[in-house]
Order: sequence, then structure tokens, then C-alpha cells
Amino acid sequence: MLPDWISPGNFVITQEVITLFENKREILVKIVDYLSKLETKPLFITIDSLKMIKDKNLRDLINPIISTHNSKFVQKSLCNQKRNNCTVGIIQMNFENENKFPFKLKDEKEITKKIEKILNYLEPYNIDILCFPELSTSKKIIDEIFLKQDKKIPIIIGGSFYNGNFNSCPIIIDYLGRNEIVIQEKINLSKWEDSCFPQKAMCKGRTINIPILAIYLCYFV
Repeated sequence: MLPDWISPGNFVITQEVITLFENKREILVKIVDYLSKLETKPLFITIDSLKMIKDKNLRDLINPIISTHNSKFVQKSLCNQKRNNCTVGIIQMNFENENKFPFKLKDEKEITKKIEKILNYLEPYNIDILCFPELSTSKKIIDEIFLKQDKKIPIIIGGSFYNGNFNSCPIIIDYLGRNEIVIQEKINLSKWEDSCFPQKAMCKGRTINIPILAIYLCYFV
């Protein structure tokens, strides 16, 4: 539930952003107001979507708040105690996307059931980092499954889905006992993506949002 001091209009504001600006309410209100006036609006407000803000005065207010946020975000999640090893789960599963841009899952309900079964199966294995395939999820799956998982996996790399023209990878982090999310847009497009979808469609991300965690979604050689 959003705080009563936010009037989001058609936006979905992630809990990560709400938490980050909890003591800077007036700045978040300005962010919402700015983004609502853009011709191309983000579907939801994440830390990553703040780079759409070009106004220098507003950026000067935002940058100090987010400059050290992301690296601490992961460190407090996974590195709050001494560890001798890290268990990584790599998920392979069968799924199909619609053959048009932006790509979406053909059967979101079927994939939702698969992911629920996977999480239940992995429960006894104490996974530290769980990685799903590219374009295997959706915003609905992230919101309804990953962000609400009872048994917290420290870091889930939640595949990816298209948010506008960006191939967006949600990174779900167990942060101080609650699930939070950071969005990483795909930076290095494959040769196929570059050749099949020039300029008008796929866009490259420009920022690595978690400096100590890299996601290598795919690369064709």
C-alpha cells in the first residue's frame, strides 16, 4: 500500500523507491509530478527509471540519495555474516514468448505455476542466489510470487521482461527481512537483437545499478 502522501496517478511505485525516499517525501512528489508530464511515461517507478529525469535541479536532489544505495543494498542482504561458500541455483525451464515486439509470455498462468513449483522444490536447499532465464517472467509474476515469497532467498535474478523498449531484469533482494527489487536494464544487446530491431524498438540500458553484481543475460557468438 502506498503512503497517503503519494498521489501516483497511473504509476506503480516500487517499495524500493518508497523506502528510499521515505524521509524525502517532497522529492518523491516532485519525481512523480515530473514523470507524469513526460510524453513517454515509465510503466512503474523504479530506481532505474529515475534516469529519465533530465531536469538538472531535480537530479541534484536525487543523485546524493541513490549514489550509495545500490551497493549497500546487496551487501546488507548477502554479506551481513562471514560466509565460506555461496549456493547458486540456475533454472532451466520451457516457456514461449509471443512472436512480436515487445515480447511477452504466451501463457503467463502456466509459467506462474512452474515458478511456484520451482520455489517449493528448492525450499530445503538453502539457495543464496537463484537465476531464471531471460524473458521468462513478467511484472505480475515478480509482484505476486517473488516479492511475496515466504522463505526468503537472499538474491533472485528474476529472468527479465520488457518494460517499454527495455529488456528489464528484476533483481529481488532479501533486504533486512523484506523483499525489495532493483531493475537492471540489459546493456549489451545480442547481434540478433541489434540486427532485427534497429533503433525504433529495443533500447540499451546505460547504467549498472548494482556495482558488485553483474548479470550476463545472453550473448551469441
